[in-house]
Amino acid sequence: MKKIDLNGIWKISGKDNRGNLLTFDGTVPGTVHSDLIKKGIIINPLVSDNNKECMWIEKQSWEYERVFEVENPGKKMYIEFSMLDVYCDIYVNGIKLGYCDNMFVPHRFEVGDILKKGENRIKVKFYPPDEIVADKPKRNAAFTYGRLYTRRIQCTYLWDWVDRFVTMGICGDVSINEADATEIDNVHIRTLDIDKFGAQLSVSTDFCQIGEQTFLNLQIVSPHGQVVCNRRKLIVEPNLTQIVDIPEPLLWYPAGYGDANLYIVDVTVEDEEGNIISERRIPYGIRKVKILQLEDLPGSEYYEKCLKIRSSAHIADYDYSIDKNESFFGFVVIINEVPVMCKGANWVPSEPFVSEETPERITTLLELAAEGGMNMLRVWGGGIFETEHFYSECDRLGLMVCQDFLMACGDYPQEEADFCAQLKKEAEYITKRLRNNCSLIWWSGDNENAMWANDNMPVYNGRIAVRGVIEPIVRKNDPDRYFFASSPYGGAPYGCATCGTTHNTGYLGITFNNYMYSDMKNYRQVCKDYISRFSVEEPILGAASEQTAFRFMSEEEFLDPDEKIWRFHTKNNPGGFKNYSIFDVIRDTSEKLYGTYEDSYDKLYKMQYFQYDMLMITMELYRRNKGFSNGLLYWMLNDCWPAFGWAIIDYYAKPKAAWYGFKRSSKGVIASLDCENDKLCVYVCNDTLSDTKGTLIVRKVTKDGVINVHKQEFYSKANVSAPVCEFEADTVSSDVVYVCDIEHEGGKDRALWFAARYSDTGFEKGKVRIVEQNEDAVVLKADTYVHAVMLEGEDAVFEDNCFAMLPGEQTKIGFRCAPNSKIKVRTL
Repeated sequence: MKKIDLNGIWKISGKDNRGNLLTFDGTVPGTVHSDLIKKGIIINPLVSDNNKECMWIEKQSWEYERVFEVENPGKKMYIEFSMLDVYCDIYVNGIKLGYCDNMFVPHRFEVGDILKKGENRIKVKFYPPDEIVADKPKRNAAFTYGRLYTRRIQCTYLWDWVDRFVTMGICGDVSINEADATEIDNVHIRTLDIDKFGAQLSVSTDFCQIGEQTFLNLQIVSPHGQVVCNRRKLIVEPNLTQIVDIPEPLLWYPAGYGDANLYIVDVTVEDEEGNIISERRIPYGIRKVKILQLEDLPGSEYYEKCLKIRSSAHIADYDYSIDKNESFFGFVVIINEVPVMCKGANWVPSEPFVSEETPERITTLLELAAEGGMNMLRVWGGGIFETEHFYSECDRLGLMVCQDFLMACGDYPQEEADFCAQLKKEAEYITKRLRNNCSLIWWSGDNENAMWANDNMPVYNGRIAVRGVIEPIVRKNDPDRYFFASSPYGGAPYGCATCGTTHNTGYLGITFNNYMYSDMKNYRQVCKDYISRFSVEEPILGAASEQTAFRFMSEEEFLDPDEKIWRFHTKNNPGGFKNYSIFDVIRDTSEKLYGTYEDSYDKLYKMQYFQYDMLMITMELYRRNKGFSNGLLYWMLNDCWPAFGWAIIDYYAKPKAAWYGFKRSSKGVIASLDCENDKLCVYVCNDTLSDTKGTLIVRKVTKDGVINVHKQEFYSKANVSAPVCEFEADTVSSDVVYVCDIEHEGGKDRALWFAARYSDTGFEKGKVRIVEQNEDAVVLKADTYVHAVMLEGEDAVFEDNCFAMLPGEQTKIGFRCAPNSKIKVRTL
């Protein structure tokens, strides 16, 4: 196939906020915003509150134009745009090719009769998105409603973690192609069966067109480089399907459960001489997925636990009467007959302007996710269908993916035929594009549109769009994959905690509005009420690091007593936080829990630790309840602009305090302490596939010193969480902290327990010293009990952070960071 690449420099023109004409060279792929930034025409909207001065951009029309050469125009030539944002007319040599109104699908136009030999001119004219839908009726939606009518990235219309960045532009690749021979349309690889005899695959290839005497060559190479299949067949029909048997297959497993083995399936169209005409090279993991949703028998342990959850005072007081189930069901992901404890987070676009996403940035974030102990990511429905690089990296790293279709938090116009037609195009496109990715475990129809619905409601937000339009296409194109009507999805309503998946975000109204502004003395106990079968959206809040803060605010802004820029970069959710802002929640709660702020630096540190603390509490809760609870995905993994708020890894790909909490609490074997019946209970939570044994010691820490209160050997069964001992303890006093250390064949872990707020212990601020530092490690020594050590360095990623140290204890922490970085230490 001949190809003319139209990426590169284009001329962009439009008017500024005073009506003056702007003309400048832009880059494709790109956006108006990103090019205006690069040209210095606007100040960086990601810094301070500069974005307030950039809102005029979305109100203007913008034109992209360039000239290109064609040597030999042919009848079978077409132009393809992989992504356009969003409403635009396209012209070639003054002739209008068409109108585009969907960011989520590629656009293709025949141009064989329009192109001429030599110089040709292309123009793309973009129109302001809100202007296009200005006459549409108002609908219920989070944050803004105009977005519901526009098929473009939803979150950058403004969300509770990103400012408004409504842009326009050619944000994907552009090329002119000439198809003069057999061309592959798509390839569908399916694992039909795996048993003791081997794996059986189906490799089905569809062709856009068929030339004369062309052949399909199918080669499959094992993860070890061995050719396990090599076939050559004449192409006659528009589809060629082949069954391939692979003996002793190397299976794909999620991270922590085995190797993420990938075969290479190479499908090529060749002429008689063996010259390649069209090719698809697909990494493919062989695995078997089952999602088990067994009903809890009345009177069983899990059934009684569900009754308790349903009757919890905190949940019963919720406005929506959250749980109406009479029957309860579990939710367990089983890969290759192994039950998997799913641990991870929600993925959002890594840039506010999607053309600025790079493979390097995506890889950095995903490798940090894997390094932090994650094995599952949910691609959230208010963003985009991510790049092919994203999904192939998830395949490589063993990161399971649950993928939303792209609707979020609103009453979308599903009654409109044009809107449903757009959804149909998206579903046809993305199901064929992603169905070969072994990391993809299930599809969800949308995000939270049907939060309060159930299967027996004939009418609810999204039912027509999802059940009537999207689901039939998924069943047709990707029949082996699980499909759920919405996220969350389960019983009655879908957002309940006792069936299927839930969004604990739905309980923020209870947790924060009714409780977090109380004295918080019993916060650790209250958090135990928010257990569920599988949480695919678990909210945690916290500030970013000092280094990150100074990347988007000045020192003056950092020290500002009115906290203007702190607030601007935290955003808010008026639906979930009716009486105060998200920033108020983080700031005031952190001060209650960890003590009065000494200064802005101490405030930032404690606001970071709050997120670490809440993650540790919830992760240990779910792991202690393994079997009943089988998945926990936090809101959210990453940011698409510099923010204080939800992310575990900040916009600059720097791990926040919560990342270290995830890394510790997601280890294969951890300890967890819990107060049960006025006794202290020690759990060993084992997510590995091996039995393990070791020793545990529990120490009681007070202002007077440290006392060993319990020591024993323990044995932990593979893939099981269970209590290993309990003993009498002071579970009432606020001035006591219990520290449990376990050592086992695979490593060690430390868990903490205390009755109330740490600020009530009366402990003085911990004292720790750096006694040695080299280029990749620092040695610390504690002079007192230190509840949390916070290390920071330029671009540093530490082996461990936010950890507790006992008096006199010395520990060595490895790190990677910028050269000659000075390591800073703060403590609680």
